[in-house]
Amino acid sequence: MPLPPPPKSKRQPRRPFPGLVGYWVKRKDFPGLKSFGIYACGASNCSKRWGSAHAHKGHGQGCQRCERVSLPDFMWYNTAEDSGRDRTPPNRDDEAAAHDRLRCMACQAGVCTVDVTDAFSGVAI
Repeated sequence: MPLPPPPKSKRQPRRPFPGLVGYWVKRKDFPGLKSFGIYACGASNCSKRWGSAHAHKGHGQGCQRCERVSLPDFMWYNTAEDSGRDRTPPNRDDEAAAHDRLRCMACQAGVCTVDVTDAFSGVAI
């Protein structure tokens, strides 16, 4: 799959965390399977928006307000291979504890990597 084009507009949602190099792309243009994601509940009576460090392109997450499952609208595309080397990683213990496994359809399908040990750092992601 070709690389997603950079956005035409300079206005983008905030980066997942400072120092991360890349940009947000629409889910359909994202070449990978998992990244940071931005969700918007599609229920007509709900306007909840949320972000997730465990967004999967083909698996949705349930809304914590109304339970409707939504796929991510946007996913983060890293543009530098070493983008993660010059930053302090987020506290992964807090990140894993906060992951809503009951509403994560990737967890339900057995493909979510939150509980998998990162081969490079030995830390559960």
